Amino acid sequence: MPKPTKAELKKYKTVLQQQLATLRGDVGSMRDEALRASDQDASVDHLADQGTDNYDQGFMLGLIENEEETIKLHARLSWLSLIAGGALGNILDRWRQGAVTDFLDFHWRGWHWPAFNGADVFISLGVLMLLVAGFKPVPKPETEEQE
Repeated sequence: MPKPTKAELKKYKTVLQQQLATLRGDVGSMRDEALRASDQDASVDHLADQGTDNYDQGFMLGLIENEEETIKLHARLSWLSLIAGGALGNILDRWRQGAVTDFLDFHWRGWHWPAFNGADVFISLGVLMLLVAGFKPVPKPETEEQE
């Protein structure tokens, strides 16, 4: 299989970002719909109907919460995959050549950044994304006001 071009990679990245945005939007709209449905059904005729409505709403919100967790898990797994892929690349270099070849070396106005390779970039990006995700504030659960 030939290596994809930069234009193809950019196209695939755009498609994947659109799909992720669609998933997030679908989960958000499902949550809103489940909560809105409970507000509209204030005129319950029968206690059995009320129990069914409450069950349906709880079931739907449980599914939505599961989908949100799945999306977060996929993001974390992709970041861990970057780290694992970079580590594997360095291990293969060391096994094949006896050393890791650092081929990216930058100089600017007398300043020199230490040499590194593509595997190091993947490891650094994965760690950075995990750190950023770890510092995101955890949303506080909403509490209902008691009357």
